[in-house]
Amino acid sequence: RKALKQALKIVPDEPQLLSRLALVEAADGKLEEAVGLLQKAIAGLQGNTELLTESHLRLAGIYAQLDQWKNAVEQYQQVLELDSVEKDTVRLTKMGLSNAYVQGGDMEKGQQVLEEVYNEDPADPGVNNDLGYLYADQGKNLEQAEKMIRIAVEAQPDNPAYLDSLGWVLFKHCLLY
Repeated sequence: RKALKQALKIVPDEPQLLSRLALVEAADGKLEEAVGLLQKAIAGLQGNTELLTESHLRLAGIYAQLDQWKNAVEQYQQVLELDSVEKDTVRLTKMGLSNAYVQGGDMEKGQQVLEEVYNEDPADPGVNNDLGYLYADQGKNLEQAEKMIRIAVEAQPDNPAYLDSLGWVLFKHCLLY
């Protein structure tokens, strides 16, 4: 922290230094300070897609920790509007965006984003689990939800989140009978 602050005295508002200091502050629980630093870094990073992506995703994560889901959604959307973002990063960003929508109370938008990711790669265990769980949680498409979650469990049989989802969909399925 001390070294980064010293460096910022020499090169004020240097985006990479601001971003690194934001990481330190966030790790120390100083989330509001980290938000300010990342916002300042992003303002100075125009044209650097890789660092912009990284900074927006960090900021989205901090907003999630602060339960500021609307702000997290905005950061994920900023990443999706950038040019030349790697395919895997786009997928992870959409997964985060979906979660931010759901946590913020907009199940429909969260579901739509997950369905888009699913349509791009219907074999992906993570999206099968997340979308299957979302369906199960809403009590809809339960047969499809179970199939999707079983795909995830088959891919990673020891994953506790996937096993939890399987238990949830089976429970919801039992409520119908």
